[in-house]
Amino acid sequence: MAALYTLRLVSTAWRDVVDRMPSLWTIISSTFPDDVNRTSLTRSGSSPLMIYFPGWYMDISPRFYKFLPIIEPHLQRCSFLALQLDPDFVDEVPWQSLPRVAALKILVEELPDEDTKIIEIPDKILENIRDIDLDGQIPVNWPRTLGHLRGLRTLVLQELSNNTITQEQILSVLLASPGIETLVINQLEIEDPPSNLSPSAEPISLPQLRSVTITTGGLLTNHLLRRIRPPPVVETLRINRRNIPSHITTSFWEETMASWVPPVQRLYQNSSERVVGLNPTIGCYLQACRDHSLSIEFTGLPIPAALRWIQDVITAVDGGPGVLWLYAWDSVLEGNDILEVLQTIQGLTEISVSRIYRLSQSPVEALLKVLGEPTADSIGTPDPRPTFPTLQKLSLHDWKWELDGIMDMVQRRYSMQSTGGQQVPELTLDISPLCRWYLPETETKIIPFYAAKALRELDGVKELRMGSSMWHWEFLAVIWDEEASAPARG
Repeated sequence: MAALYTLRLVSTAWRDVVDRMPSLWTIISSTFPDDVNRTSLTRSGSSPLMIYFPGWYMDISPRFYKFLPIIEPHLQRCSFLALQLDPDFVDEVPWQSLPRVAALKILVEELPDEDTKIIEIPDKILENIRDIDLDGQIPVNWPRTLGHLRGLRTLVLQELSNNTITQEQILSVLLASPGIETLVINQLEIEDPPSNLSPSAEPISLPQLRSVTITTGGLLTNHLLRRIRPPPVVETLRINRRNIPSHITTSFWEETMASWVPPVQRLYQNSSERVVGLNPTIGCYLQACRDHSLSIEFTGLPIPAALRWIQDVITAVDGGPGVLWLYAWDSVLEGNDILEVLQTIQGLTEISVSRIYRLSQSPVEALLKVLGEPTADSIGTPDPRPTFPTLQKLSLHDWKWELDGIMDMVQRRYSMQSTGGQQVPELTLDISPLCRWYLPETETKIIPFYAAKALRELDGVKELRMGSSMWHWEFLAVIWDEEASAPARG
């Protein structure tokens, strides 16, 4: 709105043109001054209105009762309505005066109490809605509300906890909305036995579906993905199963996700930044990081099994998986089974290990040892090849030890090429020293210049970067401490 009023200041001619364009004056918000809203309502003529009532920054009650009389005479023109209200105020909305609403967004952050009225949105309004976003503990009659939604383009259900919502109701909405384009089911807690959801049920065909986000309980995720036939073109796919029953964990990835493998491969293939990650809090994950078009978290599935699924899926993807991110804990790097499976993933170009300061030295040494070894199928042959043969960059963040282990890895890795074997790319090493406040000063490591220079001059090292992973507060330089005969922070 501020930009619109700025345009009016360019010249008298511009002002007249802007004032005579009703489509520019259709946004009405409770955060705008009252006179601005009244002016917009006048200049918008008969154009459809977009009405916003964000309730996050001040007391709702006085604003609501001040804003409502301004907009009420014009609610017949409202086509988009976004409300952020306490449960008690949702019932105060004059729903009967909103016959043209096609897009509805309601956010309720507080829990309703026992006296809160159940909202009865008229049937005709529900049947006219094409885009709906319901977030929070909204006091509505869910079976009736979901039962009247049809022909949707967008369905977003978030942070809902209500035992009157069933999986069948959600599937019925999808069956009645074959042209749906966006589906978001986020943290939807329902208790619904899958009595009527047999695996042999006819798949739901949604050919226009472009964006799928399902981050909710394991059973609901499992049944939704089983029933939805993967559309021909998916632009966004995000899956994160929570509270996964152990008895369906393996079958979910081997059976339920089998039909979704082609969309995953296409999204991964088209991504500009491919990532395979290990994080002890969520296990393994697969992402298209830069454009966020793909995000799959393998919650509840053992990391080796998740890595094998990823390997099977991305084998057919040109260019390989790209970057391997290790958000490190001992539990991620310890254990030969994980390192063995990692070696089977073809096409990794970068390995990035974060939070190394949390690790003991042994798992880091295990990773460096593997990087300096030949692949299992080339051991004892005249042409040994190092593991991760496409690796181009190794990033080690919050480093706190000497560089000897890294130097030994580089020497062993590139000595294999002297035998006339297959050439592997030179390495870019990005080693970020640990910041001083993470550990006592005596435990941090200042890397001497001569050691860094010796590492850089080794065969196979293309580039050495030694920047800090975070800012050093009150740190000007590294100086030589004569008393301690060691480098110190200046």
